[in-house]
Amino acid sequence: MKRCLSIGAFTARETRAKLDDHCEVIAYEPKRSYAEEVKSIDSDLFYHLPFAVGTEDGVATFREMGDTSSNLASTILSGESEKFRTKDSYEVEVEDIKKILEKWKPINEIYFDCEGSEISLIMETPVELFLQAEYIEIEFHTFLEHLNQTKEQVSACLEKFDFHYRVEVKNDYWGIYSLYRKEDNAD
Repeated sequence: MKRCLSIGAFTARETRAKLDDHCEVIAYEPKRSYAEEVKSIDSDLFYHLPFAVGTEDGVATFREMGDTSSNLASTILSGESEKFRTKDSYEVEVEDIKKILEKWKPINEIYFDCEGSEISLIMETPVELFLQAEYIEIEFHTFLEHLNQTKEQVSACLEKFDFHYRVEVKNDYWGIYSLYRKEDNAD
């Protein structure tokens, strides 16, 4: 059975699709509305952990961001823009990504959609911890100006995986990249 780790969780629809594929789903998502959304998922293969993911254990302020029609860009990072203002904020526990990658071994697929935190999570984690995954999907957030992500930072993250993974652009506008482990570099 495959194990999928979602950092910045799937929607309920995406979670159900993975469960239908007989994947165990571990979803880290502190957003309160997500807990409500996934209440209807009744499966022994689904674990929702209401924590943020960071580079060390601790506590952080989680800010639900958005405009009047959405709840985009909820994050533990600081910064706002004209379009994205804090709608709600609350304290959340933060779990260290290195501990998560060790605790849930083996992980076959990793999904990052953590509204700006993906760069520090990737850059500050040894690449060896990611090598257990056959597939990694990362959504970078250069399109959200208040997160101050640069194309250079995205390139540095992708270069970290270059020797071990084949990188494809899945969606250029949203900054979504698919990484497939190269067979000759599997551990």
